[in-house]
Amino acid sequence: MFAASLLLARPWRLWGLVIAIVAINTLFASQPFISSFYSDPIIFEFLLGVGIGVYYARHGLPTGRLWPLLLIGLSVATLLAFDDPSGAQRFFAWGLPSALLVIACIALEPHIGDNRVFKRMGDWSYSTYLLHVIVLWCGNYLLTQRLGLGPYLTLAICLPIIALLSWISFELVEKRLSRRIKRWLPAPRATAASA
Repeated sequence: MFAASLLLARPWRLWGLVIAIVAINTLFASQPFISSFYSDPIIFEFLLGVGIGVYYARHGLPTGRLWPLLLIGLSVATLLAFDDPSGAQRFFAWGLPSALLVIACIALEPHIGDNRVFKRMGDWSYSTYLLHVIVLWCGNYLLTQRLGLGPYLTLAICLPIIALLSWISFELVEKRLSRRIKRWLPAPRATAASA
């Protein structure tokens, strides 16, 4: 849906995406040819991220040190206060605090943007997004259900594995794939200003 929205004129992209997600979640999710995932309210959390991105691109966000740290503390406390909420409760218990966490981290970026560790974590973030669920599911099955380890110990074991696999994926898949795609695509035309 996000890729399809890029075909729309720029002023209509956000609204096209919002309408598509709402329509699929409310009107079409019960259809047998649509994945049940699209009936899950979690897809509305994606719109929070899109909204933050659009607002940041148009207006920026105020920077600071104190208020972002307070917002991080409040968001993390709210996230930890709820144990696997579902439905609309999830949106308010996990979705909104997560969005506020992203806003707080963006506000801190001028203070930590040159940090090499955070830069690397940012580089690996898409791979982390793709891999973390697989690693956590396997960890839960093998370590918690089969071996009886506690969930926090399982998480402590899974986090470095996620980081390692994210680094490998970024270095061996993302960077190489990106170079190949750039070779396949035609070179951008030089603008009059750059010429």
